[in-house]
Amino acid sequence: MVAIVDVPSDQAYGMSDQFRVGKEHAEDVKKIIDLLDQKLPRPIFFVGTSRGTISVAHLGAALKDQRLGGIILTSSMGASRGAGWSLFNLPLENIALPVLFVHHREDGCWASRFNDALQLQSRMSGSPRTQFIEVLGGDPPRSEPCEAMSAH
Repeated sequence: MVAIVDVPSDQAYGMSDQFRVGKEHAEDVKKIIDLLDQKLPRPIFFVGTSRGTISVAHLGAALKDQRLGGIILTSSMGASRGAGWSLFNLPLENIALPVLFVHHREDGCWASRFNDALQLQSRMSGSPRTQFIEVLGGDPPRSEPCEAMSAH
């Protein structure tokens, strides 16, 4: 079974990076874990894509919960603009869960460069196991580089 978590009702305009790395977001997700624990088998894995990797990495570092089995980061955010966040801003060494990176070598998004993802993996020193899957090939992009119908 899969549970998809979307924007909280009190964040009607989307989740800012500040919210994603804040205590309130972690508390919200902890409540979701408590609810899922009644309905789903363990372990629970978090998956985040692009900006969602900020949430997942923060939660992986902040929540010390035995029900969590690991985190999966796809198209990891390795760069930011202005006051935005990237995974380089987070204490990745505090993630004590297994971590899987999945990244397309030809991801053309300025914020999720392939080489940044490789560097991020090396910062996961607290993780018992990390793995990196390099994706190659696929159809030509049908959208802008940071959108869903591209190598992002």
